[in-house]
Amino acid sequence: MKTVYDNIHHFFAAYAECLTTFDSKQLSLFYVAPVTMINDDTVIILTDFVKMDTSFQAGLNYYKRIGLAKATADVMGKEPITNKITKVKILWHYYNTGNELIYTCYHQYLLKHDPAKGWKIAIAINVDELAKAKEWESKNSN
Repeated sequence: MKTVYDNIHHFFAAYAECLTTFDSKQLSLFYVAPVTMINDDTVIILTDFVKMDTSFQAGLNYYKRIGLAKATADVMGKEPITNKITKVKILWHYYNTGNELIYTCYHQYLLKHDPAKGWKIAIAINVDELAKAKEWESKNSN
């Protein structure tokens, strides 16, 4: 029997595809407002879709600059918290136009399910992408 949790793989596959379109407005549709973005150094609360669009555009510009052509998401774990809230651990793989791996990184997400809208990201935790990006930059800057 299928559950709403089965759709999480499809949600992140669609999200991964959206990353390579570099469309911040479309990317915003994967989130609720407000959304909380966390890493080791920063907590950002984006209270509306205009702020999300601005913030996401900066991130998408970075991906464009490093040559992102393909992204894939491995769902490494799902932990239902309630009927409508679940925690998900994702291992992202980012590839260039030659289908060569740029880097992999972990993120964790708190997702909220709405029967009419499906899964949406309420909290995004950047586990190690900042370190992986810095490592990639140091190897590839000339």
